[in-house]
Amino acid sequence: AKSDIDPDGSGKIIGFYDNKKVGPGWDSGSTWNREHVWPNVRDGDKVEDDAHMVRPAAVSTNSDRGSKGYGSDSYDPGEFVPYYRGAAARIIFYAAIADTSLKVVDYSFPYNGVSGGNHGYDVGTMGSLSEMLKWNLQYLPSDTTFTGANDLARRTELNRNEVIQTASGGQGNRNPFIDHPEYACKIWGDTNDKTRAICGGQVTPPDEPDDPLPPDESHPITLNIESKNLAIGESFDLIATTLDSSDVNWVYDEYTCEILNFGTFTTRSGEPLKVTAIKNGTTTFTATSGSNSVSCTIVCGTGIYPNDDGKNKTSVPLPLIIGIAAGVVLIAGVVVLVVVLTRKKKRA
Repeated sequence: AKSDIDPDGSGKIIGFYDNKKVGPGWDSGSTWNREHVWPNVRDGDKVEDDAHMVRPAAVSTNSDRGSKGYGSDSYDPGEFVPYYRGAAARIIFYAAIADTSLKVVDYSFPYNGVSGGNHGYDVGTMGSLSEMLKWNLQYLPSDTTFTGANDLARRTELNRNEVIQTASGGQGNRNPFIDHPEYACKIWGDTNDKTRAICGGQVTPPDEPDDPLPPDESHPITLNIESKNLAIGESFDLIATTLDSSDVNWVYDEYTCEILNFGTFTTRSGEPLKVTAIKNGTTTFTATSGSNSVSCTIVCGTGIYPNDDGKNKTSVPLPLIIGIAAGVVLIAGVVVLVVVLTRKKKRA
């Protein structure tokens, strides 16, 4: 009745998640009950007596949440009032500091709180960390531009932080994440790529879709050739270069070339891949870095032989050489025969 009192003066208390005005008297859970923001089935009972963690909630709303984790694939605490995404995240962060055996993690699949409550996740964990870090920065207690239901939820969060610290019979402490939302990124911001992106300032504004980096900007990659002819036994250094000096993964489709240093199927940016033609045919090589790929073709052997100067020349197949020689001989024979017959005719 003190910490969650309606700041607009109705005398009611403000229900978590939906701002329903209930109570304030306790009626044994008929109209409102205690919402354990960190569910007991997830070891929330370790901080069950902490006023910062337990909130009043309308019975139906509390039942809908159950013991689900927070996140777009589990339970969205901002389904009714978006601001509660930030408020819920700050309570979870507080609980993980109040009892350090509790861990905030990124869920790799939905947690729905059924089947005994664990559903594949370690007891004592809550998530989704990356989404809560984002919500914490999107819905700031200091943002006075919120209006309506969002502003009511914001003012209630600020009021209860004061009351829990200062009111008679209160705990005498504050939730530091309400006073300093930036603390969350200092503690958990380096957990993974998602958290680093969010805490690096790349936070999506509320109600706007994520804007992933276009593929052609994520890992630019180029090859030193588009196509190449190689004589049998001839070698060439195929080189892929990336702007960020990342690893390059290679595949090729035909075994007409021998790859001398292809054991790991990976090179560094600018490191040569030595290709040697071993039989006739065409091979396509594809280099991939991140989400980008680039390909080239190498024609191996067919009609190609090296000159003494190292340059390629087109060869003439042996059957064609024999045919040409036979034709020359035949033509020469006909010429000789014509000459002989002409001389005999003149003598006659």
